Order: sequence, then C-alpha cells, then structure tokens
Amino acid sequence: MSADALFSMEGIPEGAVVPEPEGEAATEAAVERLGRRFARLDGQVRHALRRTRDHAGNLSSDRLQGLSEIVQNAEDLGATDVRILTRGQELLVAHNGSPVRLPDVLALAMPWLTSKAEQAESTGRFGIGLMTLQSLSPHLEVHCGHYRFRVGDPDIAVARPFPLPDWFAGDTWTVLRVPLEPGVLGADEVDAWLAEWGDSALLFLGSVGSVTHLDEQGRLRHRLALDRETGEPFKTVVGGQSADVETGEARAGDGSRWLICRTTVPSPSGITRSHKAVGSTTEIAVALPLGPDDAGRIYAGLPVADTALSLCISAQFDPIASRQALDDTLWNRALNELVGDLWTAAALWQFRRDPARAWRAVPLPGDMRDSRDPVAALERLLLDCARAGVSHGLVLDVPGYGPLGLDDLAVEDETLVGVITEEEISRVAERTAVLPKVARDEDGRWREVLADWENHDSAVPVTVDLYDALRLLDDETRSPQANIRLAAVGLASNIYSSLLSSRWLVDSSGGRHRVPRPAEPAVFTDAPRGLGASLGFSRESRHPPPRGPAAQRRERCPVPGLLVGPAG
Repeated sequence: MSADALFSMEGIPEGAVVPEPEGEAATEAAVERLGRRFARLDGQVRHALRRTRDHAGNLSSDRLQGLSEIVQNAEDLGATDVRILTRGQELLVAHNGSPVRLPDVLALAMPWLTSKAEQAESTGRFGIGLMTLQSLSPHLEVHCGHYRFRVGDPDIAVARPFPLPDWFAGDTWTVLRVPLEPGVLGADEVDAWLAEWGDSALLFLGSVGSVTHLDEQGRLRHRLALDRETGEPFKTVVGGQSADVETGEARAGDGSRWLICRTTVPSPSGITRSHKAVGSTTEIAVALPLGPDDAGRIYAGLPVADTALSLCISAQFDPIASRQALDDTLWNRALNELVGDLWTAAALWQFRRDPARAWRAVPLPGDMRDSRDPVAALERLLLDCARAGVSHGLVLDVPGYGPLGLDDLAVEDETLVGVITEEEISRVAERTAVLPKVARDEDGRWREVLADWENHDSAVPVTVDLYDALRLLDDETRSPQANIRLAAVGLASNIYSSLLSSRWLVDSSGGRHRVPRPAEPAVFTDAPRGLGASLGFSRESRHPPPRGPAAQRRERCPVPGLLVGPAG
C-alpha cells in the first residue's frame, strides 16, 4: 500500500500532489479522515501494518534508538536545536525544523513507508525509524502547529492537547510525545544514553547544532554540542575526478577535537538504491581525531556502526533497517571507494599540518577485524590506501630542508635514540635529512606504521640500525664521549665484531686504539698509577672518570681484555 494509493481512497488521484489542510478544524478533520480510512482497510492489510509497527521496537538492541531517529529527522528537516524532557510519565522531544505535513502523518502510520524516498540528500530510509520508540510505548504523539495526532491503537487519531512549558519549545516547533508507564524510563537513563552517544555523534550534521536534555524546571541535565571553525580548503582527486574539499575543526567540551574534511562528488554511475533516490552528486566526509577521543565510527548522518580504526567516516550509506549496521549493497561498496580517496587526501593534509597526531589515524593490520561485513571491508580498503597512497604521497616540512618525502629521510633504530646525532643518521643512511622529532608521536605509533609500510613495498625512510651506526666508531672526528655511548649500546646488544675492529678508544695524548685482545697487556684508566703504570701497559683514558660509588671499584667490560676504572 503506497501513500498515493491511500490518498486515492479520499478521492485524490494517485500520484497527485496532496493538498495541505488550512486551519485547525481542517487539519483535525484530515487526521480523522485518515483514521477512518485506515479502519476500512482490508483486515489482513491492517493486521500486517500493526504487526510491523508493533515489532519495530525489537529492530534495535538499543531501546533509545528512537531518540537518534528523531535527531536524524530533525536534521533532514533543517532543525538547529533538539530538546529532550523526561518528566513523570512522558518523554518529550522537540525540534525547530520544518513543520509537519500531511504525508508525514502517513509515514508514521505506515512503518515501511518513507516520506523522503525522493529526497536523495536525506539519510532516513523508512518510516520505521521513529517506530523504534515502540520499545518504550505503543503510542507516539506528534504536536506541530494545527497538527495533533497519535499513532498506535487506533492507527491514527487526533491527540488531546497537553500542557507544555514555554521554555521547552516555540509555537512553530515540532514536539513528539511518548506516553510512558511508571518505571519504564527515567531521566538518568536518558543522560547515560546521551553520554555514551557523545558529542562526536553530531560531527557530520549540517544543521542540528545541539541536543539538550532538560529537567522539569528547564535546567540543563546534559548537552551535546560542538564548536566549529572553518579551515583552509584544498583540492584532491576523488573517484578519478577533481574535487574541492572543505575543511574545518570541531571541538567538544571535554577537549576532544577532530579535523573534518568533506566534499561533494558525482554519484556512482549505474547503481541504484533500494527505496531511495540517487542524486547526481553525493556527499562524503571524514574526521580525523586530534585527541583525546579517538573512537572510530561509521555514519549515515548519525552514527550507524563502530569501527576499530581511529577515524570517523560519513556518507549516504544504506544502513540496515535497525540503523545499527551497514547493508551489503553495491551502492555502499561504491561509496567505500570514494571514501578511500577522500581519506587518503585528508590524511596527507593532516600530515602537513600536524604530523605527530596524524599517525593515530593510519590503520594497522592489528586494527582489522576478522569479519566479512561492510565495515570490515572498508577498514581493509583504508589499510591498502595507507600503504599505497599515503606512504608515497606523504610530504613533511623538515626544518632547513623544506618539504621532503619519506624516501628522502632517515630514521634511527630504537636502540640509537639519543646516541647518535641527526647529522650522523642522515650521513650513514645517505639521505637528505632525518624524520623530524615534531613528526613523531609520543606513543611510537609512527614506528609501527613505518614497519608495516616497509613490509608492503610502501615508501619509507631508511632505517639506521646498530650495525650501521657502529661504523661511526672509525670516525676520528667523534668525541670519546660519543664513542663510549655508542660502544655501550653495542656491548649491551652483544655485538663485539665492530667494537673489536674499530679504533674507538682514545688515550690522553689523542691516540686511538682498538680494544686490547686477551693476550695484550693493556688497561685504560682515569690516571696512570700502580702496577699498570710501573710495567708500562696502563693508558690514561681521555674520557672523564666515572663518578659515585662505581668510581671506587674496577669494572670489567664484556669485551675481553678491556679493563676500565682506576688502576691499582
């Protein structure tokens, strides 16, 4: 049964534009007529409609899913503000979007009918969305202007007026009322739901700026909102075509921040959507976390599914009916490819702006879930995009050198951090410069990402390991102190070959020596004295003597024949 078919029962030709009633009496009469027509439907049809509506509350495992559906509808209607009030035995939700029209009444009464099928830009798919409120109550009332109607049993009926605080909603606002049985829902549960949903739920909304939960005196209980700042746009290629990307930063009250990049591109050609129009263009967006909230989500306007990756993605995805997962459709797969291109460009943009934070958004194999669902497919696609696209396109601003790609850079092994200089790292690696410290995150994820990229033929810096670095012991320009630090790392790693073959020990005269072999009577001390000095095999070390309690005892190094400490 379509909306047009039902309207034709009122003498309106199927496919014709439905006239909007004027005035309170006419609007009430139109609702009553619809109710009577529903009552005359074939018994099996009415039974099927009621069963569908009654079971809508079981679609989602989240019994407050209906709240997100209201926010989504408010967004589609251009609302800027959504307010929630839990009082006594009712839940009230109000928004200031476009007012209710007669086709909207039908969409609520017929759960699988959508009033937005021809609106390609809207994210709602079925009229079933608001009916998930059946998990709270068998009835839903809508009050907007002259419209006052209840959906439930009977199917459509005129609702009675009820007292509403002036501070809760304006005269032109839409108010949805859910009657509740005692103990079904409390304000604390709504607060907890909003807290779990989080400010990031609003990341990709274009009009709704806040969702506010108020108490019965109008005081604030909980509020979701984001402060937004427009950034610098850039151009990239998405789906093989040039695209203008808008950027901005969103900030939540807890300090969480996101870089948001969005663009509008031609829709995938030759692909249709189920029960939804396809426009000539489609909007896609990604948000990279800037800390501290880095939870990943997939959105179809509002959150639909979680992802193990540290990023948020929005597109005109087709969700399943419960809106708790993505449907496995050709349309969604085509959108994934477009998202991959935009995400690659956004990651490269973030690496130029704040590289240390950018590593967190780069996928790693350990982030992938062992699943075949559409979200897992998107995660694997982005992992490939990081390896093939981000690694080769990544450019970092290196002080003194300007923008350089990863192939022009070098990095030191973890064992060499603070042991050799940046100049030595680049010299040993024969690269222009070293990956700047400002481009490294404190958690060391950058090393994990580069290790993964190196294993998949991606662009990476040259890594200087300990074996490479020990060649520096032959550099006569290095200070004895620098050689001692480097040699200590070699000793700790049980690497003796380079230590034994290089002249890295320096005496007080500046002479350079290899490590004494076991058969060679030689000892390096802080001062020549005692038997070693008398027999002539004591050499005065050029490096500073050890301090503290260790200076009072002789220490034997792991290299045979080298004795370091005061000679007695």
